[in-house]
Amino acid sequence: MNDKTGLETKEEGNNLDPTLIREHLEEDKDISELPVTDILAEQVDRGRENLVKNNPDLTYEEQARVLAEAFYKESLYGLTINEPRTLPPAFDEIPNQEKVNSILNNIYASAEKLKEERRDVNIEEASRWLWITSGMKLATEEDYNYNNRVKYRVYLSPSSENIGAMLHDIGATIPEHIQYKMKTFDGTVNTNEIPRVDKIVIYCTNNNFNPIVNTISKVEVKNAYLKDRPVPGGGNYSPMSGISFAKEVPGESGSTIIASQLEKRLTETSWRDLSKYISSFEDKKKLLDSNVWTLWERIQEDSKEEILSIANNYRSFKQILEEQDNESREILENLLFETFVARLNNRLSSKLGKSEEYINNFLNDERIVRKFGYETTERIKVMVNNPNKETQKIMNKIVMKTVLTMRITNALQNGEKASEGIINALRK
Repeated sequence: MNDKTGLETKEEGNNLDPTLIREHLEEDKDISELPVTDILAEQVDRGRENLVKNNPDLTYEEQARVLAEAFYKESLYGLTINEPRTLPPAFDEIPNQEKVNSILNNIYASAEKLKEERRDVNIEEASRWLWITSGMKLATEEDYNYNNRVKYRVYLSPSSENIGAMLHDIGATIPEHIQYKMKTFDGTVNTNEIPRVDKIVIYCTNNNFNPIVNTISKVEVKNAYLKDRPVPGGGNYSPMSGISFAKEVPGESGSTIIASQLEKRLTETSWRDLSKYISSFEDKKKLLDSNVWTLWERIQEDSKEEILSIANNYRSFKQILEEQDNESREILENLLFETFVARLNNRLSSKLGKSEEYINNFLNDERIVRKFGYETTERIKVMVNNPNKETQKIMNKIVMKTVLTMRITNALQNGEKASEGIINALRK
C-alpha cells in the first residue's frame, strides 16, 4: 500500500526526501502493508473479470475455486514482479511483438544517445538485462567493489513507451562525478515480460543514494513518467506512484524476499484459519455434512496427481510402482493417496482422528503386506509420516487453495471484489 510520507508538498516541488526514505526502510513492515498487495489484488480481479466474461453462469464458489487454483499454479516471485503465467498481468497489457520491437528500439536508441552525451557511460548486455553504468564496466574490479557497497535498490515503473526516455533523462541528470549502475530490458525480452513492474532497477550505495533519489525527483517533476503508474512489488516502501525502494540483501533481490514472505504468511494463515474453522464444529458429523468439508475433499481429490508425484522423489518407491501391473499400481497409488490424506487431516485437526497409528495399522493390514511386501508398506509409512520438503509443500498448497477458495467465495457473496480474499489471507 502506498505511503505518501516521503513526498513533500506540491509547493515544494514534489521532491522525494532521501532521508525520510532511508528512515522508512529501517522500519519493520508487515507483508500485508507492502506494495505487492496491490499487484496481487489487481491480478486476481482481472482474472475474475476474464473468467466471468467467458463463463457467466459459474457460481461464486466455482469462480473462487478456479481463481484459487490459478493463483497457486503461479510462482509467487512471478506474481510479485507481475509476470504471471495463468492469471492476467496487473495494470499493463501484454503487447504484440511489433510493440515489443518498438519499445526495445527506443531503449537502445536512448541508451546510445546517453553514451554520446556522457563519455563515462558504459552500455552492456548481461544476464538478459541491458546494463547502463557510469565510471565502470561490468565484471571488472571496480564493478565488483561497487556491488559490495550496494545498500539500496530503486525500482521504477514508467510505461513501456517511456522506459528509454526515463533512462536517458536519469543518466543525463545525475552529476557527472557520481558512479551508478542501472538496468532494464535487453533484446531477449519477450511479450510476457514487458508488463513486469520493475522496468528499471537502480543499484545504490550509501554515498550515491541521495544524489540518485534527487535526480529521480528532478526528472519526475519535469516529465511525470511515474504519474498514475503501479508501484513495483519488490520494494517495501513507496512514497508515490511508480516507484518503490528496498534495502539490499546480498545474493537476493527484493522481489525474491517479498515472494518468500508471501509464501510464509499464506502458509501460516491458511493452516491457522482452516484448523480454527474445522475445530468450530461441535462434532465430527456436522463437520462432515458441511460445505467446507465437501470443498476440502474436492480439492484433495483434484490434487491427487500432484500428491502421487511424491513417489517420484523416492527413487526406490518409483521403481516399485513401475514394476507393478496396472491393477496393482492403481491399488498402490490409492494407498499412497489415502494415507497422505489421513496424515493431512490429522495434522489439520485431531477431531478427524486419522493419526500416525491409524496410518501404520492401515498399512500393516495382512492383505496389504501380503500383496506388496513388508518393505514396500514400510516405505509408504516413511514417505507419509516423515514428509520431505516437497511433500510439505503439497500439503501447504492444498490447505492454501481451500482457504483462498473460502475467502474469495465469502468476498463475492458480500458484494466485494475477489481480491479481498487474497488481501484477507495476507493479514495476521
